[in-house]
Amino acid sequence: MASVVYEDNAACLRFAKMPKLPPRAKHIGLPYHWFRNKVSFLEIDIQALSSADQLADQFTKGLFQEKFESSRKLIMGG
Repeated sequence: MASVVYEDNAACLRFAKMPKLPPRAKHIGLPYHWFRNKVSFLEIDIQALSSADQLADQFTKGLFQEKFESSRKLIMGG
């Protein structure tokens, strides 16, 4: 069964589905090929998600109190 990765970044979604790495992105070669291999063998299913629904934002950036509290409630199940 594939793990699902929800992504709100359009560039990341494009890179995950590209058959070949663009020449200007060689600096991300190893992680890209590892991830791309997992996606192509259906071990990882990457799906688009709107930024408003991205619950992981509270772990990666500062949020306004209202957004933080609503995300926290969704994660905590309450």
